[in-house]
Amino acid sequence: MSKKVNFVYRLDGENISEGFDVFELAPILLNVGDLIKESNRILNPSGKDIAVNVKPFSEGSFIIDIILFSQNNFQEMLNFVNQNDVKEIKELLEWMGLIAGGTTVTGGGLLWLVKKLKGKPKTVEQIEPNEVRYTSEDGNTFTTDIKVHKLFSNCKIQKLVYNSYGKPLENDAVKNIECYLQEDENDSKVTLDKEEIDNFKNYSEAKLPSLIAEEELKTSMKVFLSPKRGSYDADPRQWSFRMAGKGDQIIKATIKDEIFLEKLRDDKLRLHYTDVLKVRLVQKIKKIDGEIDFDSTVNEVEKVLEYIPSKRNKQTQFISDNKDDEDDKDDEDDD
Repeated sequence: MSKKVNFVYRLDGENISEGFDVFELAPILLNVGDLIKESNRILNPSGKDIAVNVKPFSEGSFIIDIILFSQNNFQEMLNFVNQNDVKEIKELLEWMGLIAGGTTVTGGGLLWLVKKLKGKPKTVEQIEPNEVRYTSEDGNTFTTDIKVHKLFSNCKIQKLVYNSYGKPLENDAVKNIECYLQEDENDSKVTLDKEEIDNFKNYSEAKLPSLIAEEELKTSMKVFLSPKRGSYDADPRQWSFRMAGKGDQIIKATIKDEIFLEKLRDDKLRLHYTDVLKVRLVQKIKKIDGEIDFDSTVNEVEKVLEYIPSKRNKQTQFISDNKDDEDDKDDEDDD
């Protein structure tokens, strides 16, 4: 069971049929269809699929039949109880800004936001669970719904909007583009003219905003490490160590202790893989939208507290001579 909405996409202008050949017009219509389908996927990821069918209506005008269809038999059974397909499609077109309507209570749809921001946002912030505030490059602010933000900040949508509306307006034969519902032209019509070209171009090139909340968690601990791989010239980066008490766990770390590095450079210390370093290890990890991103883990040897050579490495035991050694000694006494 399915229901359809007849959405009209009209290229208006004198001698419009002479301004496009089929090889230029076909990609435009394909992009309009893909824009609708991709928007549905973003806003209704677990909902019904959408299909579009394009057919000529009059010169420069095309009817795009938009159909929601069931993904499985169980969902088709539910359609007998809840037949809201037409309403859902109309709301989707309103969120996209392709038709006028009242669904987007806060602000307007996607094309409205592109116009208001002149294509390029300066900042974005979430002010309510479902409300987002954009600031344009000239300092004006606009509040819209989180659904519109999801569309605006998607790179596929960014490209499809330009190909569907910006690029056709650049054609000399096109005066404007009109979009409306066939059965409700007067109340649903949205008109885009050549003044929008720069806005669409700016949007196609804009750095997309993100509301991802990111914070860095930092932990400091004292651990024993045995060197596995390092740098002959004491480069502080990309050392690897075996961590005592952790089996065969190997960590990569950057050494931040310049005094220790200097001893390596001056050849006062020659590390052996059986040696042990007591260090203050700082571990940094990102938390993105409340979830720990373990792949972002960064380890830093902030300070080498003690160097304990193995029996295989006949060197004198080294005690760090950093200024805050006494504090570390106090910490050890407290342990």
